[in-house]
Amino acid sequence: MKKLITIAAILVLAILAACTPEAPLPTSVPTNTPPPPTATSDATPTLAPTATEARGIRSLPTQDTSIATATPTPEPATGTVQFIHAIPDLLAVNYRITERTLANSLSYSRYTLPIELLTGQYTIEVLLTDGDGSVLASQPLTILDDQSVLMVLTGTADAPRLVAINEDTSPIAGNVSRVMVFNGIDTQFPLIIQNGNEPVTPSLPHTASSPFFEVAAGDVSLNVMEAMTPVALISDQFRARELNSVFLLPNQENPEEVD
Repeated sequence: MKKLITIAAILVLAILAACTPEAPLPTSVPTNTPPPPTATSDATPTLAPTATEARGIRSLPTQDTSIATATPTPEPATGTVQFIHAIPDLLAVNYRITERTLANSLSYSRYTLPIELLTGQYTIEVLLTDGDGSVLASQPLTILDDQSVLMVLTGTADAPRLVAINEDTSPIAGNVSRVMVFNGIDTQFPLIIQNGNEPVTPSLPHTASSPFFEVAAGDVSLNVMEAMTPVALISDQFRARELNSVFLLPNQENPEEVD
């Protein structure tokens, strides 16, 4: 699930949220124990396949009673990339790789759905949608199997750049939600995120992202602090075993305000 929430003091672009699998509970009972082999008086015994074996298609009996098994075609290894436009005074942009365009007309504070790519090496290029075709920013990108990457267009209109964030998609155990915060605000002092009085991130200068941290699922309020002064509040309901990427961006019409 993807969410865009607006709060009076701050525009929290995206809480980009996705559910992750729950960590398995330990058990002493085998879950994939194959049944005992069955045999008849006139046929070669056939073992039932285990959960990790490919289930083939049995052929009609031949003279040597061999069993023909279809060779499954492996699924290609893929990962995903998601784009976020985080420069207030930059017009809509397109994202492309050599093979194709990945996103068109992405405007400030907007983000794409996850885009699936085959594993491998790419170069992401950003261009103005209504520009002359000049590349504004480019960034090498390596896609690994099952990897989820956020690519943030950040910096300034004169010096845009792409920042890649690898999401932590490992299983989440218990009634907690996993959170990452990106600081897209060029403040005088770095920002720190607190849960109550407890810091949950290190100092975050402009364009920095926090390590992923966990909070109890439910209604959550996180204070955004600048030099020990609260400047905004991230308040939302986080679900259990949910992955949330939060982007703090300035108000487009009044950059002095945290929107």
